[in-house]
Amino acid sequence: MKGNRLNFTIIIIIAILNITKQVYGDDSMSLVKNAQHIKIKVDSGYVYINPDGSLNLLRGYIIDKMGLIHNIRDFTPDLDIKYTVSPDTSEGSEWTSHILTRIRDEDRPLFKEFENGIKDIYLNKYYIALINLFPFIDKDMPIETPNEDSFIRFLRSKDVLPNMQYVLAAILLITEGVNINIDVSDDQYAPTLTIKRKNNIEYMSTSLNIKKSVRKSREDKWVCQRKTIELIEFFKTFVSAYFLYKENEFAEPITLEQFKSGKFLNNPGFLIQTFIYYVLKTEEGIKGFYNAVHKMLSNHIKDTIDSSDTTHLDAYYDVYNKLFIHADDNFYIPSTLSYINALESIPMVLKKEEVLPFSNTRQIPDLENIIKNSNISCIDKSVKIHLLQVENNMTLSILGIVCCLLYNPKECQYIFTREQYSLTLINFFQNYMRPFQSIGVSAYNEWSNICMSIMKNKKVFADNNNKIYPGLLNMLYSLVDILEEDVKEVVMLDGFIQKACKSKFIEDKEFYRKLNKYLTKLFRRMSVNSYVMVAFENVKKVHKNNRCDLHGKLTILYTYIDNQKAISIDISDNGIGMIPSKTITPFYITKKKEILDLTYMYTEKDNFTACLVTHYIECTANDVEIKLGKNNSEGFIKEVKNQISTGFKNINSLLVMRKIDCLWYKKQIITAMLINSCDSNREITKIAPLIRFLSNIIGSCDLSKPDVLKEIICRTSFINNYDKIFPHIQINQRLYEIINCTTDIETITTVLLSIIENKLPGLLLSCIEKYMQENSDTENRWFNQIFKSYSKQIYECFLEYNSIVYLNALSKLMVDSGYTDKIIEIVNVISLVYACESKSISPSQINQIYNNISIKCISTLSDIEQYLEIETSYKKVTEMLSDKKKEVHKGSEVEKEKLNKLISLFKLK
Repeated sequence: MKGNRLNFTIIIIIAILNITKQVYGDDSMSLVKNAQHIKIKVDSGYVYINPDGSLNLLRGYIIDKMGLIHNIRDFTPDLDIKYTVSPDTSEGSEWTSHILTRIRDEDRPLFKEFENGIKDIYLNKYYIALINLFPFIDKDMPIETPNEDSFIRFLRSKDVLPNMQYVLAAILLITEGVNINIDVSDDQYAPTLTIKRKNNIEYMSTSLNIKKSVRKSREDKWVCQRKTIELIEFFKTFVSAYFLYKENEFAEPITLEQFKSGKFLNNPGFLIQTFIYYVLKTEEGIKGFYNAVHKMLSNHIKDTIDSSDTTHLDAYYDVYNKLFIHADDNFYIPSTLSYINALESIPMVLKKEEVLPFSNTRQIPDLENIIKNSNISCIDKSVKIHLLQVENNMTLSILGIVCCLLYNPKECQYIFTREQYSLTLINFFQNYMRPFQSIGVSAYNEWSNICMSIMKNKKVFADNNNKIYPGLLNMLYSLVDILEEDVKEVVMLDGFIQKACKSKFIEDKEFYRKLNKYLTKLFRRMSVNSYVMVAFENVKKVHKNNRCDLHGKLTILYTYIDNQKAISIDISDNGIGMIPSKTITPFYITKKKEILDLTYMYTEKDNFTACLVTHYIECTANDVEIKLGKNNSEGFIKEVKNQISTGFKNINSLLVMRKIDCLWYKKQIITAMLINSCDSNREITKIAPLIRFLSNIIGSCDLSKPDVLKEIICRTSFINNYDKIFPHIQINQRLYEIINCTTDIETITTVLLSIIENKLPGLLLSCIEKYMQENSDTENRWFNQIFKSYSKQIYECFLEYNSIVYLNALSKLMVDSGYTDKIIEIVNVISLVYACESKSISPSQINQIYNNISIKCISTLSDIEQYLEIETSYKKVTEMLSDKKKEVHKGSEVEKEKLNKLISLFKLK
């Protein structure tokens, strides 16, 4: 009972957090859309905001979605991001446990020598402003902070809030080059902020001391807003800096090429526009802000006309036309929504005729996703651990399967066509479930209540904490109970499994055939889409409550038109987990093309808004392939090599490529950066921007998880003194020792494949040699697990420069390492087959590969084909050997024997 109360408390806490986060939720797009309908009354009628201009909140929306402000704030090497990783010394902790401490209040710009004069001074001030505007205490609420001395707290203070729109409008206009009068008084103890027209008529004046509420104290305390003063001075000081305007280094981009350089990330307009997007979350507030901008700019133009100095008048008119547009409703509304229409078309393209209700792993109902969606990181560690203990994902995986069963791909929605479905189930899906959307804690809580009822079924086994035991039969009994299906087929399957377990029939091929036939028949009957195949493999017997159940991998393959997609379900002692397949079919290739077509249908690449929209669409199209497992990293690798060749002078071009939030992408960046730097023959520790950038990336990973910490450290382990180049990381020395001598095969494979992907044959050979030296069972690991799966990629990498030097070196390395003759021979014979099939290898090079082959232990063809990754009749290699045989002199009996053995080997095909 105590556990249930604690679980309920967690749900309440998460619900409160979700309410707090609603302001940053999915309603943002509708707010952006409504903002474009706002009219501003003028003497001649009305004006709207120009969709191409800086007032379009769509800019902030895309900047948020693409993580641009997140990337520059957390990863730029110009900031020293403060964190520490140290062993967890608390009582009862494992030696592998470490604590990650992130100290955001201590993030600082790196001191520059100001070699470039005003530009370096500007960048130093810019990064201070970036930290002040975006503390990122919570990744989903980037402007929020508990700090009393902060710009956001100043804007929301009682006296400033009614005039907040004037402060924001003044700063935005300053970044557009309009010299608005915004002044801070010199009074050290009672400074004031005043905004006024050129003719000295005030818009507002307010104290820069705000009241601080102090508990258990009758006296009011006042906090001077030093950071606000610093921010305003920053924007004012650099209003006319040459490098911010007219296609100079940090200017707002107007072409896609300029955009992809990422230099605009250091533009003050980019800062304030993004900040305004996060601040204004009501239509009323947006309207007040738009009116304030229009009023202040119109007055400034009028005051300039009335003054004797009209030098900048044309520039002010240009700003007006950039921000506002005169148009009637019939013309304006359809044209201004073109950018939004483009973005809203993307999910429709992706959802159209999708065969499963999940397009990525984040949408799968499981505990980890609920935790991510609910910001549970704010909850006490012990409470979080309890939540993890009371849920093994069994009930959530059952929900995922039910979603697949009820999903109609033609209509892209869940349907209930059968009378037996309970009203409780129907109401649950209508209230909480939508295809292609992840679930939150409310849905989890309601689903748990539904699952409580199935635990009354004597066929469904659960423990005292109402945790359903993982098992195939247990899962199937749960499914038919929830869907109120006929249980007869599951009972028959149960009997079949019990009989098979007793007779040890479980290891027979006939058992698998009959089991999969039962499962396919059952799922076809229960599914809305009956085009389904089911397979169960890697079977392991388990016993619960005197019943034999099965653990293993369940694969459910659905088909709709030309699209196939599977869901894999791993059932084990630890619980159950679901993973959508990553198979690419022509369906997805078509989807990518349809998404890319939106860039031509809706946008012209001549302004910053259009650049944002176009780049966002392109990134979404690339994500289609990434999420489905296709390697499309050529652009990324090219950018990494560009960074290294230019000495990391503009890391921003990497920061605009995509949001750096997923662990797989962070690992890709770390590995690609390091292996390419190693290959450039430079001392990595002397490349300061690289080390700072990677340190910031590493610090953003959840290094408190032992598996994540080990994975990240492994990716740095092939660098000299890798345990000393990241000073923030102080891990248990025992972990370094384990990494150095028993690097796991998965990490070895990842590093080697990354080197292959980057086409670095010299580094590939060096790493293979390192792993051979450091691991006693390398022969098994390298040959049977890596070469067996990736022989073609390894061969192509070694032949990158049309030279067989590296292949020869590999052969010698295996000999020197004491590899068996059989293994060495297989590698050399396979290289010969690949070389003969290649059009880029010369006859003399093929001959050198042939010379590496001995006749000590010629393998059988079946031995070789285990490691060969191409389909071939061996015609070309046989022709080459036959031609060579004709050239052999009569006295060369050993050579003839070698050729005859090889020819007979391949003619067995």
